[in-house]
Amino acid sequence: MAKTYTSTIQIRCWKHHKCVGCDGSYAYEFVRKITGTGSSAEKASATANKNAQKAIERDTDLHPAPRADFFSRT
Repeated sequence: MAKTYTSTIQIRCWKHHKCVGCDGSYAYEFVRKITGTGSSAEKASATANKNAQKAIERDTDLHPAPRADFFSRT
């Protein structure tokens, strides 16, 4: 049986998003753990990088926009 390698990448970036509640725009921190597999360590790493790029381009987390009054509280 052939050996399978796995590579894992933690991605963390800011994504701009449109609010599902008020249609306003805001940014949120996008965090994912992405994996890739392959028949060698290099192929697994290349697959993980490809999967990470797809996640950054396509994935979103749906959140309502932060409320302005929440940040003005003391």
